[in-house]
Amino acid sequence: MIKQFLVVILLFFVSFFSCVSVAEHGYVLLVEGSRIYVDVGTDSGAGFDETYRVYEDVNGKLDYVGNVKIVQLFAQGAVAEVVDLQLGKQIEVAHKVVALKDIVALRDGEEANSDNVLMQIASEENLAESYRPPVRRRSKALAWLTFSTGVSLGITAAYSRQRANSAYDLYRLSRTEAGKHLFENRTKRLDRNSKVLVGASIAGVALGSILLFINNDPVDDIPIAYSDLDSAPYFSILQMSW
Repeated sequence: MIKQFLVVILLFFVSFFSCVSVAEHGYVLLVEGSRIYVDVGTDSGAGFDETYRVYEDVNGKLDYVGNVKIVQLFAQGAVAEVVDLQLGKQIEVAHKVVALKDIVALRDGEEANSDNVLMQIASEENLAESYRPPVRRRSKALAWLTFSTGVSLGITAAYSRQRANSAYDLYRLSRTEAGKHLFENRTKRLDRNSKVLVGASIAGVALGSILLFINNDPVDDIPIAYSDLDSAPYFSILQMSW
């Protein structure tokens, strides 16, 4: 009894949509769990076990919902099962269904039979394929660390040199042998430290500069998510980098 009732509803929706639309695509007529009733059948070229893509119209733009596969076929209708769903999406009545073979044929350069839905899908997929996501330069943490370390060592070398000059002035003003010996050794030690720090600073700044100017190739583009069924591109999340 229930099956007969569903058949009556199916025939009613088929008759209704056949009156209001002459497009090559079809519509979802009824949703019963994972079973989907659509108004495409053998008369419209549908075949058993064929995959159809389901789209919803969002402000005039077709948004991919999921894929269904024909499991039972009639002349003007069919029963399909859901095989793939976008995260957060749900197939509902009046969603559009388009044969995957038609999309593939259109992608291969064949005519779209003046079907506006197919033309819109082709336009959106061409836009997706031509999209070039933002790129960013590789991280230069090591280069900047080396460069900043070199600069820091240079500042330290200048401070050490200033202390050496002060120690030398005290050496000249000293009136005792012990004082002269103390400030002489301090001056020599600070002079040696200054030379080492200057050398390390030059090396750090030079190496950091070299690292900053090499390996500037951009990283790979932000990956595009692909459907497991037909490898048709769609964007799950658009990420921006700079």
